[in-house]
Amino acid sequence: MKKEDFDKIVACRFNICKDTLLMKGKEYTDEDRLENFKHGGKSLGEIPERYLMNLVQKHWIAIISNIKRLESGNSVPVEYWTEKIIDIINYMILLEGLLIERGEL
Repeated sequence: MKKEDFDKIVACRFNICKDTLLMKGKEYTDEDRLENFKHGGKSLGEIPERYLMNLVQKHWIAIISNIKRLESGNSVPVEYWTEKIIDIINYMILLEGLLIERGEL
């Protein structure tokens, strides 16, 4: 892949990630953007980072399943890949927020 094509992918993907994070943030809370991870973790006796990673694992397993579909010669809709890729990137940004807040970064 040419550098210019890859650069377009990066720019497009991060714009979508940013838009999604900002839109979802408004849906969840106006105060603490990481509140749901904190409450979710607390309800399960986990730290927020573990709770977040459990959610990531669900997406990761789905991605692996669909890679197996590709290996079998089946196609996967573009919308599926876009959604999962954005979800994983955004969860990593949210993880970074939790780690910064904890003083780890």
